[in-house]
Amino acid sequence: MKKEIEEYFNNEETQAVVRRYEEMRRKKMMYYFDIFDFENIIDFYIFKNNLRDAYEVTDYAIRLHPAASSIQIRKAQLLIDRGQADKSLKLLNHLEKLESPSVEIYVSKGFAFNALGKTSSAIKCFDLATLHANEETVLDELYYGIASSFVQVNNYKLAIEYFNKAIHFNEKQSLSLYYLGYCYNQTGNLEKSVTYYNLYLDQNPFSADVWYELGIAYSKLTQFDNAINAYEYSIAIDNKFAPPLFNKAYLLFRLEKYLPAIDAFKEFLEIEKDNAIALCNIGFCYENINDFAQALLYYKKTLEISNEIPEAWYGIGVISYNKGKLLESLLCVQKAVELDSSNPLYWFTLADLSLEIDCIEGAIVAFRTVTEIDPQNYLGWLKYSEIIHTSGNVKKAIKVLRKAMVYHFDNALLNWKLASYLYQNNNVRLMLDYLEVALAQDYELHKAYLAENPESILNTKIDFLINKYKNKIDDI
Repeated sequence: MKKEIEEYFNNEETQAVVRRYEEMRRKKMMYYFDIFDFENIIDFYIFKNNLRDAYEVTDYAIRLHPAASSIQIRKAQLLIDRGQADKSLKLLNHLEKLESPSVEIYVSKGFAFNALGKTSSAIKCFDLATLHANEETVLDELYYGIASSFVQVNNYKLAIEYFNKAIHFNEKQSLSLYYLGYCYNQTGNLEKSVTYYNLYLDQNPFSADVWYELGIAYSKLTQFDNAINAYEYSIAIDNKFAPPLFNKAYLLFRLEKYLPAIDAFKEFLEIEKDNAIALCNIGFCYENINDFAQALLYYKKTLEISNEIPEAWYGIGVISYNKGKLLESLLCVQKAVELDSSNPLYWFTLADLSLEIDCIEGAIVAFRTVTEIDPQNYLGWLKYSEIIHTSGNVKKAIKVLRKAMVYHFDNALLNWKLASYLYQNNNVRLMLDYLEVALAQDYELHKAYLAENPESILNTKIDFLINKYKNKIDDI
C-alpha cells in the first residue's frame, strides 16, 4: 500500500503539477489550476508531511474555486492537524449547511470531535457517515479511516472495533490487519497482536518494519526464538534498518548468549558507529566471558563517545578492582553512582569498596542507601546492621533489623542476626521470639549464632529452644 502511494505521488503527472505550482510561488505569479490539480498538490504535501505548504495551497485553491467542497474539506482536515479543531468544526458546519449529506464531511467532523476529546460526538458523526454511504463508498476504507482517527487519540479499544469492521468488508485490507496488530499490542493483548501482524505479513512478507514489530511482540511474550527469527527476517529484508539489529543483539545479550550478541552488536555498529549503548553492551559481554582486556577496551570506547554512561564507569570499576587497583575502582564506581543514584548495585559495591579502605562512614551511608532504594535486598539490611554493630552501636543495629523485618520477616539469616543482637542487648524475652522463628526456618544457622554468643547456651530457655528444634530434625 505504501509503495503504491509513493508511486502515485512520484509519477510524472503529479510531479509536473507540483513543479508548476512551486514555480508560480518562486516567480510570485498567479497560475490557474483545476480542482483535481489542487487536490493532487495538497495531497502531495500531506504525503511529504509538509503541512504548512499544504495549508497554503488550500488558501490559494479556495480563492480560485470557492465552491469546491473537496478543497474545503482538506482545509478542515489540515486545521485539525494544526491544532485548530474548533475552526475546523466551524468550517465543516458551514459546509454541511451548503452541501447535501456527505460522508467526507461527517468523517471530518468526527476527526475534529476526536481531536477535542469529544468521543461520543465523534461516534455520532461516524455513524452518520456510514449511514450516508452509497454504492461508490468503499466501506472497508471508510471504516479504516474512522479507526485511524481513534488511533491518533490513543483510543485503541474503539480503533480495534472499527478496524474489525473494515476487515469484515474486506478481510485482505492489509493496513487494517497491521493496525489491529499494533492496537492489540498497545492494549497488552500480545497473542492477538502476533496473530494480526502475521496475517498482515502473509500479504506483505517484505515489510521490514512489521517483522521488527512482530519481534517486539514475541519478545514481550518471552517467545525469544520467534522474536530472534522475526528480527532476522527484518534484517534480511533491509540490512540497513538498525532497530532490529539492535533488538536482536540485546535479546541475545539478555539470554546470556554473549558471543553471538557481540557479533550482532558489531553488525549494528556498522550502521550506527558511535552508539555508546551498543559499545557498552559489548564491553559487558566480554566481561562475562572473562575477556577483561576487550571489555576494558569497549568500556573506554563508550566513554570516549559519552562519559555519562554509568554502566561503563561501573564496568571499568569492577575490572580495576579485579586488577587490584582499589582507588581507581572506587573513583569509577563513585562516578557510576553520581550518574545513576537509584541503582542499588552501584551503592552496594561502593559500600564494599569503602569498607576496604576503612571509610566506615562512607560505607554506612552507602549501605543505608541500598536499604532505601531496594528494601527487598536482604543483604543490604544485613551488611548495614553489621557495620553499625561493629561500630559498637548494638541498639541501632537492632533498630535496623527490626525495620528490615517489615520486608523480610521470614528470612532466616536476618532473624538469627536480630536474635544475636537482642541477646547482646540483654533483651532475652524478645530475643526468644526471633530465635524460635530462626530455628524453624534454618536450624543449622544456630552454629553461627552460638559462635557469636557462646555463653548464651547457659541460658536454659535458649538451650531448651535449640534442643527442641534439634529433636524435631532428628525425628524426621
